[in-house]
Amino acid sequence: MYFLLFISMLLFSKSYTQNKKQFYIPDSLKNYTFQELFERQNVFKNDLKKLKIYSAAYLHKAKNENDTIKIANGYSQFASNFFINNPENAIKYYDSIINLTDGLSDLDYPGYGYLYKGSVQFIIGKYNKALENLLIAQKLATLKNNT
Repeated sequence: MYFLLFISMLLFSKSYTQNKKQFYIPDSLKNYTFQELFERQNVFKNDLKKLKIYSAAYLHKAKNENDTIKIANGYSQFASNFFINNPENAIKYYDSIINLTDGLSDLDYPGYGYLYKGSVQFIIGKYNKALENLLIAQKLATLKNNT
């Protein structure tokens, strides 16, 4: 019994440590501005490991500053940077944007979340769901005069 408990604790500990390492943010990035972090993502578009680090640093900074729009931008960066590898995760990030920004009077949000969620759904062949989300995006754009 204790042996099984010990083994399960080791496995959980290893899994937790590996997941934590994926989003480790070096101290050197913590002083970067949002613009600098965004620009560095463009530099490392072809280096997924570095791209993930800069994307995570952006999102971490936005969450620390409790800036809703910047958090939404961070989720959007993860979704657009990695949707080719995992479109379902991209959809989850766009859902997070929609939930986070629902009710804001921002020109772009939550419409942007619906627009890009619908676009990803269209790319992966979920045409009915894509159309639903694209129509919501159009409705929000019209209401906010966002051409």
